[in-house]
Amino acid sequence: MLNSYAENELMPFLTKPEVNGIAHNDGTTSTIPTHTNEKSFLDKTTINNNADNGGNKNANGNGNQNSEKDIGKHENENIEHDVNLEDRTILLEKNKYFPILQQDLFTSRFDRSLINSDTKEEEKLNSDSLYKNIKDILYKPKYLSVEKASLKKFFQYVTDKYPIIQKSNSPGSAAIDEDNNANTNEDTARITQIRDIFKSTFNLYSNFAFGYDEVKPLSKQAINNGNGLAKTLLGSTDMLYLLGMEDEIASVLDFISSKRFGTTKTPILNIFENVVYLVGSLISAYEMSNETKPIFLDKAKHLADFSLRAFDTPNFLPLTDLPWRSPLNNRFPFQSSNFKELSGLGLEYIKLSQLLKDNSYYSSIYPIYETIDKSKKNVFDIDYLFPNTVDASGCSLLSNKDMQNGVHLGSNVMKSIHNGDFVFCKQSDTLLPDNFQKIQYYSVNHNEEKMALNFKEAKNSNYYFLLMKMYHLLNANEDKLNFVSQYVNAVEKIKGLMVFKPILPYSDIYTHKNISLISNLKTVSTFNPMSNEILVKVKQTLQMDQSNCQVASMLALSGKLLNDESHLRLAEEVLNGCIELSKIPGSGGVFPSNVVLEKCYEETNNDCTYNKEKKIKSIFMNEDNSKSDDESIFGFTGIKINGDENSNGFNNLKKRTWINKRVFVDKDKDNTDDDHGNDNSRQKNNNIDNKQQIISHQNVLGADADDDDDDDDGLTPKPPKKTYSIGTEYPKSFTKENVDATEGKWINKPDIPFFLNDASTDYFLYPEIPEALFYMYRITGDPKWRKIGGETFDNMIKVIQQRGPKGTIDISSLSDVFNKVHSDDLPHYWFTQTLKYYYLLFADHSVLSLDDYVFSSDGHPFKKVKIINNNLMKNYDIAWDLILDDD
Repeated sequence: MLNSYAENELMPFLTKPEVNGIAHNDGTTSTIPTHTNEKSFLDKTTINNNADNGGNKNANGNGNQNSEKDIGKHENENIEHDVNLEDRTILLEKNKYFPILQQDLFTSRFDRSLINSDTKEEEKLNSDSLYKNIKDILYKPKYLSVEKASLKKFFQYVTDKYPIIQKSNSPGSAAIDEDNNANTNEDTARITQIRDIFKSTFNLYSNFAFGYDEVKPLSKQAINNGNGLAKTLLGSTDMLYLLGMEDEIASVLDFISSKRFGTTKTPILNIFENVVYLVGSLISAYEMSNETKPIFLDKAKHLADFSLRAFDTPNFLPLTDLPWRSPLNNRFPFQSSNFKELSGLGLEYIKLSQLLKDNSYYSSIYPIYETIDKSKKNVFDIDYLFPNTVDASGCSLLSNKDMQNGVHLGSNVMKSIHNGDFVFCKQSDTLLPDNFQKIQYYSVNHNEEKMALNFKEAKNSNYYFLLMKMYHLLNANEDKLNFVSQYVNAVEKIKGLMVFKPILPYSDIYTHKNISLISNLKTVSTFNPMSNEILVKVKQTLQMDQSNCQVASMLALSGKLLNDESHLRLAEEVLNGCIELSKIPGSGGVFPSNVVLEKCYEETNNDCTYNKEKKIKSIFMNEDNSKSDDESIFGFTGIKINGDENSNGFNNLKKRTWINKRVFVDKDKDNTDDDHGNDNSRQKNNNIDNKQQIISHQNVLGADADDDDDDDDGLTPKPPKKTYSIGTEYPKSFTKENVDATEGKWINKPDIPFFLNDASTDYFLYPEIPEALFYMYRITGDPKWRKIGGETFDNMIKVIQQRGPKGTIDISSLSDVFNKVHSDDLPHYWFTQTLKYYYLLFADHSVLSLDDYVFSSDGHPFKKVKIINNNLMKNYDIAWDLILDDD
């Protein structure tokens, strides 16, 4: 839904402070810069939600004295063409009324110039001293804040039929059953070892980087590689409480009480980091203190309030990166938004609303999930799965023809600024495909390394896992957001399109039958008007990211929450695969960032077990296995659905209900189902260069719930069929020129085992394997996961530690696991997740029980609010026939 202006060019607010003005408590205003080299936004920073907005509504209640239609008329053709929006003074004035539409903050020349001009202003008006006595920096939203939803009181009630997550007889480290063959002393020793390592590395951080984002463990230097708001310090606090480190807790309390906290030199703040890393840390610290340290909650509120500035956009969706010092603060969300960052903010804001009994936080994030729910079908190439980047602006630019036809006069059209020109934006109530990418990229747990402002920061988040976490935190209440329906249909797509059986040198313990991996995907789609068919070409990259091991945690939780044993079985298969990949020869027992494997098409033991001679023969038989990352590899002709700037995929079609039939093209064998209900039929293609499985999804028009009598008048276009063609992609190095046939090695990467097609060599102390081991142990109670956890922990410690110049033991990441080359990195999640999940794996099962706590994306436990009320009419059974889409 299009948001409405808080002011317009015809009737601006007379009482509004100047763009560069600061309102003081005494009512005076100083005309001073809104940004400096270093500034705190937590010193009683407020968002001014006063009654000014309320007095600006027109008769229609849309918040304008004049409608968008009037604004379009007011700005005639001469003004549109003659105004120089690259003049900063003019742009500042026009931006009061017209939002800026950007791909991101850096890509286009015009967008870069906005950041550069802010920087120059900052250098020219460097007046830090003017801020010494300022207590309140007021921020007035541009757009009316309308309450979209509220946390209902009954959300806190559950019946005694609510699903039990942890195995009731799960043994604790202090009371192990003899039948479980576990050693209590071993587990106690392991906990002591983890505690000592945590203390040692936290002391390193405290001594050399206290108050900074991270410490460089080898050079002993501090670094701000994120928002510069002490993410390691804050993120470690709940672990400090777990370990009883009282002196260190006192230091954290002193820090957040000081003026230094909230001060940063970073002009662009990542909102995911602000909310998930920092607000989440403070919420968890407050609860771990038994709610005896209200300053944690107070600082969480200030940070959360500040981050709400990012939500002040025409469609209520947040800017993923907020240029908080810029006076140009009227913007759309980005056309190239990181989907996982956009969607990953819900848990923290829900929890904050619960703690503060303040609905504004829940109401603020509600439009995100409402919009995503509307976008789950008929928007992107794969229904229920979302690409790594999306267009969150909801804006389709009108063409000259649209303008001539008067489309720009519509109520859902907003005049905007784009690349230095005025444009008209037709607003959608869904996300849109990122039209700056020819190919859509999909991964379950997208781990993006962002390059901005000369720092590199990995953001790790899993939207589908978050759906289950929000569902659990809200005690199985969805509030019309369809968490369960979205999730189970997404899992079906993951099973059908991403899960694959790898070719590995299988041991006696693991075979192709109990190992599954998760591939990333690439897609392109075209529309063939001759056949009225949408063609979606899906490429499995067969790249298994270490971060995808979190799928095991996700499926284990949903297996219990939704009472689906197939989720638990697949969770075990994925975790088995991750454990096996930790044993890659030469890696020292750790799973590097990612590996690329061969896919097993004929799932028999002989075909799935790696054979060096067979692989060499396969490579030399194929003249061109390497594939370029180009549309040509998808081999389609026709009209690309999401390639045109005015296109909105299926949204331009009349909405109907679909019945989907899956057809497997296979000339040589009958269709068979695997243990997960997936049809494993394969097409035996005689062209070895183009090995691929062809799966055709034929959409058959079904009964339309909103069918009108005139639908069959012969004028309504027939909805197209949708067909998926699924193939695999080889890395560019997969050529005979890159093979040493005598040794059976890759020439370009001789250290990588030949059964892998490619691999990243780095290892950054990732948390996903210990997280999955923790979930699987707590949920199944099987002691084998503790045993495996002990082995993976020992292997990790052996690889990541080295003796320093003065005999000290240094722990750091690795840039090359095969040659044991250390990297000067100790990421914050080493403290917030990796060591925490290992600790909880060996701790008593009552410590932070999964029935009582929900863990955030950054590993912070949030206490569930639940009151048993058996008078509640609540059924926790899942109506599978109603929520499973046959698509």
